[in-house]
Amino acid sequence: MRTAPLPTELSLVAFQSDICISFLMQNFLWRAYGDGWFEPAAKEQLDPLSSQAVRALSNIFFGMSHHQERSQLLACLQYGNVLGGLNGGLTDPRRPGLENLLVPVLISLMYTVSWS
Repeated sequence: MRTAPLPTELSLVAFQSDICISFLMQNFLWRAYGDGWFEPAAKEQLDPLSSQAVRALSNIFFGMSHHQERSQLLACLQYGNVLGGLNGGLTDPRRPGLENLLVPVLISLMYTVSWS
């Protein structure tokens, strides 16, 4: 049985989200924020908007730390979608489930601070 040789450099596209989230949690979050609420969002155990906010934050932090323009661009697109979701969710303050927006709002604030 013969196997094909592996390329010298494998693409990490399939693992990009996991790599970025792990990098963020190891190098940024646990020093200052996130104890108890960020990990469920990162593991997609909360609502989809929270998970999307985590991906945006992790991509911007990874992209800026490693000078990866593609990751930064992806983060900007994801962040725009998060802001759109927050805009729709915050239009009616009497709306049930408004408390579920707290995590995406906190992550969005962290995203904004990362650009400073």
